[in-house]
Amino acid sequence: MKPEHHMLPNFLFKNGTSDWKNVTKHEGLPYALQAELRFYCEDGYETVEQNAYLNITCGNLGRWVPQLIGCI
Repeated sequence: MKPEHHMLPNFLFKNGTSDWKNVTKHEGLPYALQAELRFYCEDGYETVEQNAYLNITCGNLGRWVPQLIGCI
């Protein structure tokens, strides 16, 4: 993440049916298809959908959907 994304440095990770796990960096292991990441906006910022967080999912083609665009 870049500073101009206005997102907090920690994020949540959920792989398949597991519970959400709080992490601060990628663990170096590949994410499974349908894994989810939840990023939180800094105070005073929100996603384009006017939420305080953004969920992205590893889709069937191995790409994150939607793309991480940051908070505004």
